[in-house]
Amino acid sequence: MICPNDSGRRAQQIVGRERRERVSQLASCGEGCFDSRRRVNSTVMQLSHSMNRLFVTAAMCVMATGALSCHKAESRPIHVSLCEIYRNPAAYDGKLVTITATITQLPNGKYLYPGSSRDCPYSSIKVDPNSGQDNSLTQLESSTTPSNGRKEFDLEVTGTFDAKYSEGWDAFRYRLFPTHIKALSPVRTGKALGAA
Repeated sequence: MICPNDSGRRAQQIVGRERRERVSQLASCGEGCFDSRRRVNSTVMQLSHSMNRLFVTAAMCVMATGALSCHKAESRPIHVSLCEIYRNPAAYDGKLVTITATITQLPNGKYLYPGSSRDCPYSSIKVDPNSGQDNSLTQLESSTTPSNGRKEFDLEVTGTFDAKYSEGWDAFRYRLFPTHIKALSPVRTGKALGAA
């Protein structure tokens, strides 16, 4: 016959024995057993946080690089001929373009035209006067008297193209807001416009 108190004592003995075994295991390998388990958990947590931070940083770098490359692509000028601009002006409207042309001073301002290489029908493109001055451009202004004739020179010009601008007739359409001008020839006296 088993007394109720007896079974309670036996349960306490089993629980006590398990505790003693755990304590003896810790004692046999020292505090390192407990610390190593703790270290593994903290290392896993640190690694998890580091991986999260690394992922977020990498994602931000990818987005920043993409935005930067887009910005660079938008600010890089498109090299285009005047003939191509005349054929498809809407495609270049508001875009930064680089054009090789001849610039001349006329009564209403400075204009770009194909010069001697007239490979296509053209309109004179107005160079916006408020976009800064270049020494070569001032040479055009200083010699516009009829006795000296019309002055011109060849150049490579970079600027924002405006396809919507018009002076009311086809010979003077479009406008360019220059940001950079590179002279390709000295200033010379130009032939009459329309002359071969």
